[in-house]
Amino acid sequence: MRHYYTNIGPQRGPYLYREAQGTTVGVLETPNMEKPVGLASPTSWAPDGSALWRLTIHGDSVPGRWVLIDREFHRPEIA
Repeated sequence: MRHYYTNIGPQRGPYLYREAQGTTVGVLETPNMEKPVGLASPTSWAPDGSALWRLTIHGDSVPGRWVLIDREFHRPEIA
């Protein structure tokens, strides 16, 4: 599975929906990359309040929903 990152949001812990609502963030292929390869937008929330994100990479939608923890996107089991 590919790994995706961002330089926005909490450095530690999840990006909560109440904080991310209405935000679009750039998606990076490596943590220190300067130019984004895509965008992520919050669509809803997980039971713990974490934002669930929809990712678009190089113009293509990535299947499923993702959570953002420690500035790294992960696929939760509920998404």
